[in-house]
Amino acid sequence: MLSVMLRSSFSLIVAGLPPDSTMTPDVYAAAREQMVAAITAGNGYYGWPEHAPYDKIIVTAAPDLIPPPLIEQLKAGGKMVIPAGLAEAQRLLLVEKDVTGALTTAEILSVRFTQLEGTESAYSRAS
Repeated sequence: MLSVMLRSSFSLIVAGLPPDSTMTPDVYAAAREQMVAAITAGNGYYGWPEHAPYDKIIVTAAPDLIPPPLIEQLKAGGKMVIPAGLAEAQRLLLVEKDVTGALTTAEILSVRFTQLEGTESAYSRAS
C-alpha cells in the first residue's frame, strides 16, 4: 500500500506528536526508526514508482485532479482513496482499477484537505 501524506500528518500519526508540532529532521528520523514499512520523503504527486504497483493507495492531501503517476502505479484490481478538486470544491473519491485497467470513480463526500504539492493550485498560491 502507498500512503501519500503531509509531513505534519506523518509526525502526528507515526511519531504521536501533537498537531502543532514542527517536523524537524530529528523528529522525522526518530519517527522513521519506529516504522516497519519503507518510508521516503518526496513529492507525493509522483508516488513512489520504484515500489509500484500498489494494491491500495491512500492520499491525505488534495490535488486539483488525480495525479496520472498515482493512477499508473495503482495495480489492476486496486483501489485508491484520494481527495481532489479546488479548495472550495474538494470531494473524497474512491478510484478503482479493474483487471483490464479501466477506472471507475465514485464521489464519497465533500471534504477540505491541504493542497497536494505538484498541483497548479499549490504553485499559484505559493508565488
